[in-house]
Amino acid sequence: MRQASTLLLLGLLLCLPIACEPVENNPTPSNQKLSLLFTINEPESWQYVETCRLDINNDGDEEWIIMYYFDQASPPGTKQHGNPIAAYAYRPDENRPPNFFAHKLNAPGNDYLCECRCVPIMDDALSVPPGPELVLGDTCDGERMRLTIFQWDQTKPAYLPVGHFHGHYISITPDTVIVEERQVTRAQLAIRQTYHPTDGQTYYLDNQGTLVPPAEQEIIFSHEEPKDVTLSPYPEKIVLAFYNHYTDTAKASGYFAEGAWEQLGQCDTGQCGCTGPRAGVAHVWVTSLEYIEDPTDPNHTTVEVTVVCEYSDGTPENKAFIRWRLTRAADRWQISGTE
Repeated sequence: MRQASTLLLLGLLLCLPIACEPVENNPTPSNQKLSLLFTINEPESWQYVETCRLDINNDGDEEWIIMYYFDQASPPGTKQHGNPIAAYAYRPDENRPPNFFAHKLNAPGNDYLCECRCVPIMDDALSVPPGPELVLGDTCDGERMRLTIFQWDQTKPAYLPVGHFHGHYISITPDTVIVEERQVTRAQLAIRQTYHPTDGQTYYLDNQGTLVPPAEQEIIFSHEEPKDVTLSPYPEKIVLAFYNHYTDTAKASGYFAEGAWEQLGQCDTGQCGCTGPRAGVAHVWVTSLEYIEDPTDPNHTTVEVTVVCEYSDGTPENKAFIRWRLTRAADRWQISGTE
């Protein structure tokens, strides 16, 4: 049964102090007691979560953002972690107070917004048009794992999604979203993707919600790099650490077996993936990393890697593929050469 009348449950809940926590550099959610009329056209099983007030139209007046659980696996009053969360934005109907215009905050494909804690803020996510956007972030165990950006379109009128991301860690700065996605690998690796909007306006290529491709992508350690990576039982970690410290001669050379660093010309002669001298390299992007164990000798292995070298002037090279040989001695893996 769908509900298209006054949501009485909300009327009662909104008589209590609103539970949203203040967000730095954003308006503090209101504590005042209210008796207002909100309507919603959703199943009666939807459960109220919390309410925030923010100026999401950039018109100087605060609107209401109300969040709801749906498809609940847990009964009301129990722990709700993992239940999907939807949200509505409400604008006062100045011609019919105390009524409101209800705008569902839809992600592309009708995807849910959050499943842990939905935190709405106003942030300068896009450079066009000027002014902050509404950003809904899903915080799980202290990490933002889902993020949706909305812009107000007065011509619709509606709050339109201009970016929707999910991963294990998401950060946002003006015109940049970085998503890290942990991989199911023994070496605890992740893929980091960096996105930039089209013309500073949207992270979509079309009206169907096709996300722009990442401008940059690389394999990283999903946590911190081990303090002494050569003691790791996983040789692919040594290769990744080498490229992380490619321009640091003291660290980079320490990953090689005796004599191997010199045989490769200290990686200044194009044998390690970058054609130019290491001193001119700004960053090495590791885009693929695979290990091939030697079934006849557990102390020898091969690690295949694809890299893109970017120089200090911002110029990237084409992808380079290298097969590294590694040997283990005294419980330490070391790079012994290329194949």
